[in-house]
Amino acid sequence: MSEEDAVLHQGKVGRKVVILGAARGAEIAVSLASGGREIVILEAGNEAMAIAAPYLFGYRRLALARMTKHENIRMLAQVKVKEITDGGVAYVDKDG
Repeated sequence: MSEEDAVLHQGKVGRKVVILGAARGAEIAVSLASGGREIVILEAGNEAMAIAAPYLFGYRRLALARMTKHENIRMLAQVKVKEITDGGVAYVDKDG
């Protein structure tokens, strides 16, 4: 599901959500988590750099970093997605 679809059609989003990429996905993660969903963000880079995306400035960057610490959001950094299926997402972490 695209970012736009997730925002426009939140009723079609499941209770457990995997988001690929924190730089753009963090804002959607915060929105979906506030609606009670459990979110896992899979990020290829490290967590600090993902939230420090170049298009986020000042207070917005700080607020987003704090909001992604929400209890329903878990971020896994330095992972590589191997497969996406209807049943879930297979990935490997930096240790293989």
